[in-house]
Amino acid sequence: MSWARGRAAAEGFRVERELGAGPLDIFRVVDDLPDLLAAYGQFEAADGVYIKTPRTAVMVVNVDRPAARQRFTTAHELGHHVLHGQAVGELTIEDADVYQTGKSPREQEADAFAAYLLAPDHGLQALVGQRQVTPAVVAEVVAHFGVAWNTAVFRLHNAHLIVARERDALCQIPGYVQWQQITGAGGPPPGHEPGLPRQLIDVVLDLYRRALLTEEKTASMLDTTPQGLRALFHFEPPSEPPIFDAEAADELFRQLM
Repeated sequence: MSWARGRAAAEGFRVERELGAGPLDIFRVVDDLPDLLAAYGQFEAADGVYIKTPRTAVMVVNVDRPAARQRFTTAHELGHHVLHGQAVGELTIEDADVYQTGKSPREQEADAFAAYLLAPDHGLQALVGQRQVTPAVVAEVVAHFGVAWNTAVFRLHNAHLIVARERDALCQIPGYVQWQQITGAGGPPPGHEPGLPRQLIDVVLDLYRRALLTEEKTASMLDTTPQGLRALFHFEPPSEPPIFDAEAADELFRQLM
């Protein structure tokens, strides 16, 4: 049921926004949404984070990851927004590894949403046609839709273009062979450049000044060092221990909307 719900939401998202069945610039899709702010930074703790408050929703994607993983993370966090965040007032989800999310129904729904959004059945069928699915064909799917090798293989199986035996064999192909095939097919797709969208930089600095972000986190999000942060913006880290100020955060999110 969890997988089916995620699939249906992804298919509905494409139809509602007239996205067709082809490959997506998932970063642009998310950045164009009026009810979701996206930030792209480098950090160690997780692939992605989704935060919903009564006033806004924010997703943060770790761009210190391979391009296909960034794209899947972006679609996965979007799945949390569509499936779980819009119906509640507050929610925080940290996804340490979007490829190993366990058996949580919520995570399975977000995984299904990401997989079907990035590589829809009709798009796969149009690309593959009646051809036998060889490693070269899998590489075409990877390069065309911007997904990881195993994601492409499992989507081909779920779209009834290969059987389980073929799926398992294709997943066992060594990584160096996968890479040769993918580069030969014109991939991998581009990821997102490190850093934050320009409109979010002032927001991050304001959160830092209010002691809602640590110096290390702020420096990482702005693609600099703590020393560079102080030199660039001419202020010292807060001397008081960080205390979450809900009123200040609400005011900040109110200004964002």
